[in-house]
Amino acid sequence: MFAGEEEILISQIYKSEILIKEGNFDEAIKLTDSILDDKKNEKYKKIKLDTLILKARIQIALGELAEAESCIQSAENLLVKIGEI
Repeated sequence: MFAGEEEILISQIYKSEILIKEGNFDEAIKLTDSILDDKKNEKYKKIKLDTLILKARIQIALGELAEAESCIQSAENLLVKIGEI
């Protein structure tokens, strides 16, 4: 069985989680950014939500609280949109 786009994105989130556990925050941020920046991923709202929350966790670990707050706000806004669908 071949993995679809959604499964690949989920595996990238898992990879980010592993990078966090390894303390490799810079690589984890790069991976979350690549998920969030790719326009073809816009249709996967729940994956985007999970990625924003994960990115906020990384930024908190790095002491980047303003950036983390921005991700949290984006996640909250997205959650409202998902609720409206």
